[in-house]
Amino acid sequence: MKTALYTYSTPNIGDDFQSYVMAGIIGAPDIWINRDRASTYAGEPCRLIANAYMTVESFPIAEKIRPEFVAIHLGGMEKLIEPSKLQYLKENSAQVGPIGCRDLETFHYLERLTVPCYFAGCPTALCGADAEAEPADFLLFVDVDPSMFGRLNRQPHVRWHTQRIAEDDRTRRQELCRSRHRLYTSARLVVTSRIHVALPCLGMGKPVIFVKQNILAAGRLRALPSGFRTYEAGAKELWTMELKPEQHLFDASEYCRHVHKHLFARLGECVKQNVSHREAAPV
Repeated sequence: MKTALYTYSTPNIGDDFQSYVMAGIIGAPDIWINRDRASTYAGEPCRLIANAYMTVESFPIAEKIRPEFVAIHLGGMEKLIEPSKLQYLKENSAQVGPIGCRDLETFHYLERLTVPCYFAGCPTALCGADAEAEPADFLLFVDVDPSMFGRLNRQPHVRWHTQRIAEDDRTRRQELCRSRHRLYTSARLVVTSRIHVALPCLGMGKPVIFVKQNILAAGRLRALPSGFRTYEAGAKELWTMELKPEQHLFDASEYCRHVHKHLFARLGECVKQNVSHREAAPV
């Protein structure tokens, strides 16, 4: 059966980065399926490797897709789930295997509903460094308000980026993921409010400062490693913080081993046959 990954048309390139990393782990997919049109998919039968933000309303997925939920966050958990959608999740887990949950919020939700599941963590942490990128002397800020950092004016080399994009072409979006991969690898310190910036960088061993700014679903933060400190937007600590990389290192190796263990237990046969982006990912 052919393999598929999600593609996106959202204004957030972080969505695509999840598929970019997964393509590095299992190889380029045979088919790309737009996540928001998966329920109406009418193409060839395929096995979909799903590591994504998904909403409860998106179920059931089209019959020609055999989804393998290896690491998902469920949106809409605050509502009562319809019996037909709950039945779909239970039937999928019976046929394909327990549902891998990217965050503990999703895990506990499905556990309460007696849907077979496990905490998988987020595969973007297995991104690893880009072998072609050279270390550079700059601090990278991604979607963070600079006015929160009083020590920022002492930093001579700073770059500002956003995950917001206006691009629908799938190939171009994957190229943007690759350029960001190089950027993350090169930076000395990364300051961000985006999960799919923080996790790849933590997996690479980069110093990361995570600011809880414009977080629409707080439960998604429970995908971050246990013990990794996050900061409230506007906190006094940010204003007085030294932006020295060595002061913001966090050992995410245990988290990466956990993600690696569960992902490879699920997809190991598929993974062994392909080359990965993860030049130095923990095992």
